[in-house]
Amino acid sequence: PVDKVKVEDVPKSSNGWRIASFISFVVIVGLIVLNIVPRTGKKEILDKSIAVLPFKNDSPNQERMYFINGTMEAILDNLCKIEDLRVPGRTSMEQYRNNPKPIPVVADEMNVSYVLEDSGHRDGNNVRLTVQLLEGKTDRHIWSKSYDSDIEEIFSMQSEIAQLVASEIEAIITPKEKELIENVPTTDLTAYDFYLKGVEEFGNGNYDRAEELFNEALRLDPAYAEAYADLGALYYVRTLEQDYFSDRYLDTAMIFANIALSNNDELSEAYRLQAIIFQMTGRSDEAISAFEKVVELNPNEGWVHSTIGDYYCETDYVKCINSIQKALSLNTEFDRSYEIRRLGATYFNAGFWDIAFEYYGKLIRLEGDSTSYYGLQAGYEFFISGNFELALKYYKKALDRDTTFSNLFYSGWVSYKTGDYKKSLDYMRLSLELAQKEQMDQSFFQNRYHRIALAYLANGFREEAEHYFNLLEESQLAAIELGREQAQNYYAYYDLAGLYAFRGEYEKALENLRIFNEKEVFSAGMVGLIKMDVLFNSIRDEPEFKQIVRDVEAKYQAEHERVRQWLEANDML
Repeated sequence: PVDKVKVEDVPKSSNGWRIASFISFVVIVGLIVLNIVPRTGKKEILDKSIAVLPFKNDSPNQERMYFINGTMEAILDNLCKIEDLRVPGRTSMEQYRNNPKPIPVVADEMNVSYVLEDSGHRDGNNVRLTVQLLEGKTDRHIWSKSYDSDIEEIFSMQSEIAQLVASEIEAIITPKEKELIENVPTTDLTAYDFYLKGVEEFGNGNYDRAEELFNEALRLDPAYAEAYADLGALYYVRTLEQDYFSDRYLDTAMIFANIALSNNDELSEAYRLQAIIFQMTGRSDEAISAFEKVVELNPNEGWVHSTIGDYYCETDYVKCINSIQKALSLNTEFDRSYEIRRLGATYFNAGFWDIAFEYYGKLIRLEGDSTSYYGLQAGYEFFISGNFELALKYYKKALDRDTTFSNLFYSGWVSYKTGDYKKSLDYMRLSLELAQKEQMDQSFFQNRYHRIALAYLANGFREEAEHYFNLLEESQLAAIELGREQAQNYYAYYDLAGLYAFRGEYEKALENLRIFNEKEVFSAGMVGLIKMDVLFNSIRDEPEFKQIVRDVEAKYQAEHERVRQWLEANDML
């Protein structure tokens, strides 16, 4: 039980990079394959996995750090293009930049067999690099090489290092991968320098300066695909929370992604940007095609596997679990919280409660924070067991640890179900104040307006209630018209159906429910919700509504059984 976990027993661990999302788990089979026959002297055969440590800047001029970081990123990216290798991403490795650890510790924490160290500096046009490959378990030196060359050789150095390292590890490089590794992004080294500076400023959140630098790079080389892709990513970040219902939402970012691909149709960064925009704008089929292209070009991009898992989380729980597990095999405890949370939620949706709680328990050990675990307990009691008093108890425990929008909102919703309407409205108001204070993306809470409206109505505030009911209708109709995510996963239709049923517009309610019922996979939580949703009380005894409820439950049971068979077939149950 969470409340019996001693504080001193909970290890502290850093949270990973913020752009990321929820839940995951990993089953890594054969990390180290042994083939030791002492009498014949055969060597140990190691897993083809390598971690690339942040490069050290040997120069006293720290202003050149952007160049060293860029060189590391290029070598790491080249290694990630090799499918026969397993390579943790840069986010995983950043924890060692200011917190160096012995090589065996790094290898153990990253679950890799090899570690690559590098140091270097740039003095004018002269670049010096020293790289060495180490066996992770023993810290044994395997291979090293020093470079002292003109900056004009930087791309060939980056390519050569990746291929030599792969050769030492005996990783197979396909002709296509070799072609990708040896690609020269630009012939203008001044443009390259501006680009690397832009990447550094972008990473530090200095968007205006980054934009200036990317544009300088493009002025010198108008065909610089990577610069277009990063400029598009910058516009994506800037406009992500703006104009959500505009028909030109994220258009500028997409334009830059398309220009990048017109100059290099094998640039994984551009496909990645396209995929995210497709996903955000409800173009699901195009999104998954673009993400699969990213995996084809960069099979070690862990977060892309995670995103593919997110894509399938509403339609195919088996593919969702499989993809997130792949992401976890490429991520580490430094940035795996999202995948663990997402995977736990998927098991919950599929009706495997024990497994879901197991993974949320991992979050306690990983983050030292039981908030998510209490949230899961509350969700189980609310949606599955229907024990609203106990659900409220758990949400209050979660609130005691973290005052988030979700914890406030669900505390308000559950309070409404327990009949404490005043407390319900208090929580709802606090959630709205927090959303405004934190300038939350409207898409995050627009499907909650009707629950807020119910709290106002129960307390006699009819005008305020109607305001939020109208907001729900406007936002969900707009989501459908523009093909946003809520429409793609059918929940916009569910929300509208509930609103119309509550207003007495029964035919419109059933019309939207029919569309909602076209969804092929339903979660356990949705089964619980549609059975107890007060918005449908006016049509609950209607034969068609009863049939839709039976359909929703049957589709959930079918997916639950499919997941169970898959888990058993893979010895995971």
